[in-house]
Amino acid sequence: LSGAVAEAYAAHRGLALIMAVGVAVRVLSRHLRDKWEDPGVVVMDEEGKNVVSLASGHWGGANRLAREIAFLLGANCVVTNASDVSGIMSLDSLCRDMGWKVEDRRLLARLVSAQVKGERIGIYVEESERGVFEKAGSLGNVEPYPDLEGLLRSAVDWKVAVTSRRCAGLNAHGVLLEARPGNLSVGIGCRLGVTREEIAEAVKTAL
Repeated sequence: LSGAVAEAYAAHRGLALIMAVGVAVRVLSRHLRDKWEDPGVVVMDEEGKNVVSLASGHWGGANRLAREIAFLLGANCVVTNASDVSGIMSLDSLCRDMGWKVEDRRLLARLVSAQVKGERIGIYVEESERGVFEKAGSLGNVEPYPDLEGLLRSAVDWKVAVTSRRCAGLNAHGVLLEARPGNLSVGIGCRLGVTREEIAEAVKTAL
């Protein structure tokens, strides 16, 4: 069992373990690294009555996987993250689902804690990403800002800027988390026989 879990842990983005939670914890303990790299782990009992999101619930996707499996089995889904229990979508789940690249993951963890506590958070997203607010549902105390400058000048203690612009030096107050939406593309034309290394160097030089 230990060898099979070790192999699966390294190869897959999500694991569904059919066993007691205690057994799963003992088998997994030596493989856990951090919430940003670990796959989502779900544990189920042999009768398929309970589905538990055990590890990496948000970033690893265990909460979503647990809900999907529970829906298919007609089982009881157990999710214990504070944001999920409160009925709000956490900011780390939002970033993961949208594919935004977070500049400082440690700061993101602090931000999610502030979100659960009800602290004031402002967020700006570039126009190409605006549909996120309809998809996300409730973000709790997170207040959208229509323009970046307005967010950076605001007096909220926590700020999230989802933009391809660099803005850390422009922030006048509060803690700022920057995330990149991945909405920029590089167009490349080349002659036959050009190597990938040459192309990569040309892109780096141009940027």
